[in-house]
Amino acid sequence: MQPHKDRYWLQSTEDDPQVLQEGITEVCTVYEQAPTLAPKGTHTVSTDEMTGIQALERAVVKPMRPGDVERVEFEYTRHGTQCLLANFDVVTARCSPQPSAIPERKLISSPI
Repeated sequence: MQPHKDRYWLQSTEDDPQVLQEGITEVCTVYEQAPTLAPKGTHTVSTDEMTGIQALERAVVKPMRPGDVERVEFEYTRHGTQCLLANFDVVTARCSPQPSAIPERKLISSPI
């Protein structure tokens, strides 16, 4: 057993598998068409929001050494939280993180 390792998954909230498949197909089609639409001025962007990112300063961090893992002190100083919107351009593979103080509607002209 390795209790320090874990995996995440996303459980779909859609009960109808046909509706779920249609949504997946629509998104995959948009991503597939993105390179042909880019020269026409259409930008395909995938947006994700990370909320509650904590700015922590650890009291002591002991670096990793041969045969030893990095050790981090439990105590920390909290410097607040931040929300971040990451916009991933599907064609250029560039990510442009932006603070979520900018309303999402100003970043996106026509969401799916």
